[in-house]
Amino acid sequence: MNFSVFTAYPWFFIVFCLAAGAAYAYFTYRKNSISLHSEKWFGWPVWLLAMLRFLSVSILAFLLLSPVVRSIFKKVEKPVVIIATDNSQSVLLNKDSAYYKKELPKAIDDLKNKLAEKYDVRNYTFGNEINDNAKLDFRDKQTDISGLYDNLYQTFYNQNIGAVITLTDGIYNRGQNPLYIAEKFNSPFYTVALGDTQPRNDVLIKDVLYNRIVYTGNFFPLQIALRAKGYSSKTGNITVSHKGKTVFTQNVSFSNNNFYTEVGARVEATAPGLQLYHIEISRQQNEVSYVNNSFDVFIDVLDSRKKILMVSYSPHPDVAALKNSIERNAFYEITNALYSDLAKNALATPEKLKNYQLAILHQLPSTDQNASTLITNLKEAGVPIWYILGNRTSINQFNTLETGLQISGNGSRLNESGGYINNGFSAFTLSENLGKNMQAWPPLLTPFG
Repeated sequence: MNFSVFTAYPWFFIVFCLAAGAAYAYFTYRKNSISLHSEKWFGWPVWLLAMLRFLSVSILAFLLLSPVVRSIFKKVEKPVVIIATDNSQSVLLNKDSAYYKKELPKAIDDLKNKLAEKYDVRNYTFGNEINDNAKLDFRDKQTDISGLYDNLYQTFYNQNIGAVITLTDGIYNRGQNPLYIAEKFNSPFYTVALGDTQPRNDVLIKDVLYNRIVYTGNFFPLQIALRAKGYSSKTGNITVSHKGKTVFTQNVSFSNNNFYTEVGARVEATAPGLQLYHIEISRQQNEVSYVNNSFDVFIDVLDSRKKILMVSYSPHPDVAALKNSIERNAFYEITNALYSDLAKNALATPEKLKNYQLAILHQLPSTDQNASTLITNLKEAGVPIWYILGNRTSINQFNTLETGLQISGNGSRLNESGGYINNGFSAFTLSENLGKNMQAWPPLLTPFG
């Protein structure tokens, strides 16, 4: 520790401080005659008080010189040496797997002991996650070297890093290129290559891109990333299976020894719920591993079909045409029934009607079938109603339904009427082609009046 005091003024100013203290004490006590033993001026209590006065005034005067006390503490820190070891399964995929299980941990400990004299050694393992002083078991299925370097950069920011020693086979399946993160460091990097230096033959599905949610009846894409090493001029077969049934297959020719391609598959979602799709590339001889030849994806298939109930007064060609048009859309499921059959079979209860998103009533209410129970239950179930009127519709009963539309006229007599667009209506915008097409459409029958 280094201790020092300095002021904003020259040191000889301290003499003036002492002189000020002495003068103040002298002029304060020179006429004082207090004494325990005699009446002389210089009895010992007076000397004591004068000395205290001298010290206090001198110190106060010294403080006016703005003194600063500086204390310097010196602490020597050892440079940090980081040893990071790859703990992924791929390290053991070679002939020297026994060495990495038994001998490598001992070699790392020996290195730590040798470096500990001059360096602060920190030991890490990385794979699925980054651990401090964890035991090597080579069970992790993922390797993120860039994530390791980023974590070390944040942990040891502004510290003296002597070196970063990385023991890895260089295979990473998460994160970005580690070189981009390593550029942030000002310390040297040393890499110890693990694994077999000989090229290893392998065919693998590297990744699959897919939509996690699809809808029944729709085709959804699977983007399959395929890599083949050491199998130039060979052919592989990719299959996609669902519940044991093959739903997609394609042959792939490996054009070189470091082949990579992406295969696009289109698969139909046939059943709702969480569905498993198994993707597999056929095996080749002498592959280093067959574990990565398959890939499973789970897709949540939703039933998006809207249910429509169409109830008619009697069979009618318009009903059949409307039903056929709706059924062409895979997202709609229509139930068609006569009102008389619906009433007999008790299919119009509010509980059952809640399953529908729309109800179409054709020529209901009619003159002899007011359908009041059905309409009441539909409103109670919160189902929107589309009324299609005709010559059998009871206009008087329709006007009592509070639909927001009142029709005046004679329901027994009909007119042929066409539609037109009111340009003064601005609640929403219609296309110009709609007005032109409406002029060519056949007329509709409307009540006379």
